[in-house]
Amino acid sequence: MKNFFMLGLTASLLFMMAGFVSAGPANLIQEIVISKNLSDGIDGVNIRVNVANDGPQAVQNPTVTLWVRDTMQSDWKLIKEWSNHDTISPDHRLSHDYFANAEGMIEPELMAKSFEVKAEIWENGKLRDSFTKMHRQ
Repeated sequence: MKNFFMLGLTASLLFMMAGFVSAGPANLIQEIVISKNLSDGIDGVNIRVNVANDGPQAVQNPTVTLWVRDTMQSDWKLIKEWSNHDTISPDHRLSHDYFANAEGMIEPELMAKSFEVKAEIWENGKLRDSFTKMHRQ
């Protein structure tokens, strides 16, 4: 019985180690920061998407997309797309800012008391990472 237990324990450790070594790609989208100021004569919303490549390989042909919706049941609406980098090298960090203000174009969803934003990063047309954040006033 003791040998059977040790064999099972050894097999479990090997599976865990194999999973650790062959872990999937690291999260690329680290954070979404939302700043909303709709008072004091300065009406606007700034959404910053922070990206970091902590993985061992460069991300090729990345595209970052930013989506918004006003309720969990609403459809996502694409509001911004950035594809101005050829690669994101290992240990490289970057930020993308989306600015909307009441004097120009501002999506009605961003004027709501609560809304949800989602950032995605695509590599060569394949989804690599997604990050969602709810904003409540």
